[in-house]
Amino acid sequence: MESGMLSYFPVCVEQAAVPPHHSTNRNPVNVTHREKQ
Repeated sequence: MESGMLSYFPVCVEQAAVPPHHSTNRNPVNVTHREKQ
């Protein structure tokens, strides 16, 4: 259970910190998709 939470935590933080930064330039979904690829 702890392992799953640890793996999910960084992802949630990264996603929440990326969209707002590029939100003014592009959609959060588009940015997240491009950053993941």
